[in-house]
Amino acid sequence: MFKPVGMIPALPTPMNEDNSIDFNGLKQIIDHAIEGGMNCLLVGGSTGEYSLMSMEERKEVIKFVCETAKGRLPVMAGTGCHRTEDTIALTQYAAEVGADCALVINPYYMHTSREGIIDHYKAVAENSDIGIV
Repeated sequence: MFKPVGMIPALPTPMNEDNSIDFNGLKQIIDHAIEGGMNCLLVGGSTGEYSLMSMEERKEVIKFVCETAKGRLPVMAGTGCHRTEDTIALTQYAAEVGADCALVINPYYMHTSREGIIDHYKAVAENSDIGIV
């Protein structure tokens, strides 16, 4: 299983004036990070404005980064969601499109217990084919 090490930049998600994703700009950022000697790319983290995107947009960005970086650098996909079921589904999708691991944040917004957090990570890990960070 892939173990992320080294410099892993959290990619921003550039947007067009109409609030659509600027894939040309994103490709430039990916190429710049790869040429700059990074060890892995993080797509869909908080710097990538994931919380402002629809699930479809998140999937599009994850897939695009995986396809663009393929064979050049591993990809860590931010797949954390409010619901465990959504986190599992997005993590499975990220694995399908080529992500090497997933960045899964703690459940947030709704208060949970320590046991709830442990159960969340167990459920994601047991239903994932890629490692989680």
